[in-house]
Amino acid sequence: MSRIGLKPIEIPAGVDVKVDGTTVTVKGPKGELTRNVHPNMAVAVEGNEVIVKRPNDEKENKSLHGLTRTLIHNMMQTEGNMKSYVGKIRKDLELALAAIDELERMKAPLGDGAAQESFAEAETEAAEDEEK
Repeated sequence: MSRIGLKPIEIPAGVDVKVDGTTVTVKGPKGELTRNVHPNMAVAVEGNEVIVKRPNDEKENKSLHGLTRTLIHNMMQTEGNMKSYVGKIRKDLELALAAIDELERMKAPLGDGAAQESFAEAETEAAEDEEK
């Protein structure tokens, strides 16, 4: 049984959902999205919820049930959620790049042979300590 498919989708404020046969159209403040769902799936708007129903419990229909419900739910998500997610990834990437840059600055300059040798020795000793 698809537990995800059984959950009704709450329609957020400011979002309009229209179902015309197998075509689902979601219109909100950020724009409009249209998707054709599989003909086996029945989509209906009941009050402030979208309900996805399947005709029987065949394996394919069970899979399509949860998939269809998730696709329609994702159509109703605001663009702001995606922007904050992308912003978080960008921030994490910037932090990782800053850490790499800091490590690069900590290495000895290439022109100083004695410093390079001592740095290499320190790395070798650290590796030997890890093995013990």
